[in-house]
Amino acid sequence: MVATPVTAIGFDDEDGKKLFTAANDVLKCWNMNKNAMLIETFDTNWKGVQEIMMVKGSIMAVAFNLGNLSVWICDAQKRSKNSSQL
Repeated sequence: MVATPVTAIGFDDEDGKKLFTAANDVLKCWNMNKNAMLIETFDTNWKGVQEIMMVKGSIMAVAFNLGNLSVWICDAQKRSKNSSQL
């Protein structure tokens, strides 16, 4: 497994129990109530993420890469219902 530097972090807006970290091509979800246990990894094509925030149950990421500004949105609530780990 190759480690890549974290470019942004953001906490769940409901209760702060989940921490999201972004690196090139990956978004990870950590459970802060269980000693920061990794609970899910999402493969993405998000490069250059600068900011992550939770907005009404969705993960929003703002990225800047190769002169392009991108806004990405992932429906975290829908993902949670389909995952046995979240």
